[in-house]
Amino acid sequence: MSKAGGTAPVSVADRTGAHRSQQPLRAFGLIGLAWWVSVLLLGAGMDLGFGTGGRGPLGALVALGVGAPLAAAAVAMWPGRPSPRSPLTLALAGGIGGVVLSALSVVWAVDPAAAWRSTNRDAVVVCAILVGAALAWRRPGVDRPFAIAVSAGALPAAIWALVVHAAPSVGSDPVVGRLSLPVDYPNGMALVMACATPGILLLATERRSLVVALAAAAGTAFTVALVLTGSRSGIAVAVLAVALVCALSPGARAMAGMVLAVGVAAVPPLLFGLGDSGRRDADPAFAAALAGGMVLAAVLAPPLVRRARSVRVPGARRIAMAVAVAAALAPLAAIAANGSAIVSCERGAVSNRADRLTDVTANQRGAWWCEAAKGWSDAPVIGNGAGSFTVVERRHRQDDIDAFTTRDPHQVVLSRASDLGVLGVLALLAVATGLVWAVVRLRGGLPVASLAMVAAGVAQSQTDWTLAWSGVAIPVGVAAGILIATATPSQGGRRRTPEVGAVRFGTAVLVTGIVIGSAALPWLSDWASRASTQARLQGDLVTARSRAGLAGDLNPFSLTPFQQRALALIAQGDRQGAVDTYRRAVRRQPENPEAWRRLAILIPDPAEARVAWIQVHLLDPFDRQARLALAVPAEAPADTAALTPTVSAAALGARFVRGAVAIAGPVSPPR
Repeated sequence: MSKAGGTAPVSVADRTGAHRSQQPLRAFGLIGLAWWVSVLLLGAGMDLGFGTGGRGPLGALVALGVGAPLAAAAVAMWPGRPSPRSPLTLALAGGIGGVVLSALSVVWAVDPAAAWRSTNRDAVVVCAILVGAALAWRRPGVDRPFAIAVSAGALPAAIWALVVHAAPSVGSDPVVGRLSLPVDYPNGMALVMACATPGILLLATERRSLVVALAAAAGTAFTVALVLTGSRSGIAVAVLAVALVCALSPGARAMAGMVLAVGVAAVPPLLFGLGDSGRRDADPAFAAALAGGMVLAAVLAPPLVRRARSVRVPGARRIAMAVAVAAALAPLAAIAANGSAIVSCERGAVSNRADRLTDVTANQRGAWWCEAAKGWSDAPVIGNGAGSFTVVERRHRQDDIDAFTTRDPHQVVLSRASDLGVLGVLALLAVATGLVWAVVRLRGGLPVASLAMVAAGVAQSQTDWTLAWSGVAIPVGVAAGILIATATPSQGGRRRTPEVGAVRFGTAVLVTGIVIGSAALPWLSDWASRASTQARLQGDLVTARSRAGLAGDLNPFSLTPFQQRALALIAQGDRQGAVDTYRRAVRRQPENPEAWRRLAILIPDPAEARVAWIQVHLLDPFDRQARLALAVPAEAPADTAALTPTVSAAALGARFVRGAVAIAGPVSPPR
C-alpha cells in the first residue's frame, strides 16, 4: 500500500507484535460475534417506542448495553494512537460528533423520546467501528476470518427465516408475502444476507472439498432467503458485494465456480418460494426443494470450483468491476425514476407480491424524500431533532392515508438533514470522507470483504434506513472499522504515568456507565409501561398509576407514560384527571399532533376542544379526526405554506427551555 506521494504509511497493524498470544483476541472476537447474533435475533434491536415490549426493546438494550463495554475494551486493546490526520480520526470525529449532536437534540426535538432512541442507535454504530479498528490493529489479515464469522453468524437468521417461510405456524412474519424474520424488516434482512456473501466466496478458495461443499450449501440458503425478502435494493447490493469481491480478490475464478453452483442450486426452491406470497399454511414442497437445493449445491460446488480455477476469461475482473459499479449506481436510477414524486410529494406504493422484483418505482420514497427536504427547510441548521421524521412528515404529507406514513425518509442524507440539519450532514460527511480516504490510501491492499460490506450498506442507505437497525448496522460498522484502521498510520503510545492511567481508566468507566444507562433507562421505562397496562387490565388501578409514574421518571421524554396514566384514570372514572395528564403531555411535546389529538378527544368543553383540534390540524393538516371536528371538507387541499410552523428564534429558545427543564427535573405523570 502506498500514498499518493509514494511513501508507504506504517499502519498500526504493522507495529503490532504478531507473535503475541491470540487467545485474548479470539475471546474478544467470539464475544463480539455473540453480541451481533444476539441483537440480530432480537428483532435487530429496533425499539420503535411503542411501549409494548417484544424483542425490539430488549435487543436495543443488548445492542448498546453490551456494545459500550465491548467498545471500551476495544480501545484498551489498541496498540498505539491513531494519527490525528488520518481516516480513522476523521471518521470517529464524525461518528462521535453525530452521537453528541443527536443527544443534544433531545433538548429541541419535536419528539425528544425518539431523539433519545436515535442517539442510542447512532452510538451502537460507533461502538462497532471501534471494535473493527481493534480487530484490524491487533491481527493483520483479519478481513478473511471476519467475513467468514459474519457468514456463520448470519446462518441462524437465514435458517429461522426459511423455516418460518416453509411452516408459517412456527412464527408469524410481520410482512405478509415477504420474508423478514428475525430482523422484522425485509430490506434489513436482505442486507444481512448480502453481508454474508463475501465469507462464502472466500471459502471457495479453500482446498478442502468439504469446506467448499458446506459453504455452497450455506450460500444457497442465503440466496434463497435474500430473494424471498422481495428487497430490490437488497438484491442489488448483494450483487455489488459479490462483484466487488470477485473483482478484487486473487481467488476470483474459484469464486465464480461457487457463484455458479449456488445460482443453479437456488433455482428449485425459488420456483416454489416465489409463488406463494401470503401463504399461511405449511409448504412441504418448498422445504423439500430447499433441502434438495442445498444438497445439490454441496455436490456441485467442489468440482465446479476446481474446474473454474483452470478457466481463463479475458477481462473478467473488469467485467466484475463494471457490474459492481452498475449495482452501486442503482440507487441513483431509483432517484431519477422518481424525480416527479420528489418534487411533488406524490405517493406510489409497490405490492408485496413477487412481481415487485420487476417494478422500478421506489415505493413511496419520492414522497418521503420530498417531505424530508421540506422538514430540513423548517430548521436548516440544527434540524428538528434526531428521529423526528414521524412528526415532521405529518406537517408536509399530501394525503390522509396513514398507512403511507413512515418513521424515516429512507435516505441517509435527507434523514440526517431533516433530523439534525447542516451540522448533522457535516458529521455524516466526515464519516464518508474517512471511508473514501481509507480506500484511496490503501489502493491495492484493501480488505476486500470489509469493503464489500461497507459498499453494500452505503449503497442501500441511499434508498433505505436499514443502517438504523442496530443488528443490521453492526457488521457494516465493524467492517468500516477494519477498513479505516487498516489505512490509518500509528503514533506510538507515550509512556503513561500511573496518574494519567487512572484518569483515563476512570473516564472510560464513567463514559461506559453513562452509555449503558442510556440504553437501560428506555428499556426499563418500556417495562414499567407494560406493567401499567397489565395492572390496569387486571383491575389494579393504583398499581397501574404507580407504574405509569415510574415509566415517566425513567423516560421523561416519552408520551407513553402519560397515556398509561390517563387510561388508568379513565378506568377509575376520573376523566378530569386524564385531561390534566394529557395537558402535561402537550407541554412535553407541543409540536407533536398525537399529544394534542389525545387531549382534544377528552376535553369536555367544546371551545377548548376546538382549540386542541386546531393545533392538531396545524401540525397534521390531513388528520381525518381534526378535519371532521373542524368541518374541513375531506377533499379540500391543505394550505401547507400557511399551516407549516416555522422555527423562529423564540420558538427555538422555548424548545431549549423545555428540554432543559425536562433534563433537570422530569415532569412525569403525577402519582
